Amino acid sequence: MLGSWGNAGILGQCRDAGMPGQCWDAGAIATMLGRMPNSPQARWWYVRRAQNLKPATYRCPLCGRHLPALSEHLLMFPEGDHSRRRHAHTACVMAARKAGKLPTREEWLDAQPRRPSAWQRLTDRLARRKSG
Repeated sequence: MLGSWGNAGILGQCRDAGMPGQCWDAGAIATMLGRMPNSPQARWWYVRRAQNLKPATYRCPLCGRHLPALSEHLLMFPEGDHSRRRHAHTACVMAARKAGKLPTREEWLDAQPRRPSAWQRLTDRLARRKSG
């Protein structure tokens, strides 16, 4: 159980407690190595506060740790697709946003190259006509 052991020295503590199978999951190892396990890929994300009363446990896609549904957390929707929603710790989402790994739709659109305006296209066309 990753949450009860923490990150520091988790593998040694699990072996000492005689429970190596419960602590050697991919999420725990990726967390210790500072990587995002199975990091979800998307161009942009829609993020909102989760409101869940169902007694369930999720796994945060950003850190790989367990996430109780009744705790404060956020829902992430890759490219607004609600069928691919993921529950994540608030702190994990904030850290990923700060690092630039979870851009919102508006941030993604601002980074895209813009098409010239209708006025600019018209003046370019007129300039080509005059020169040609």
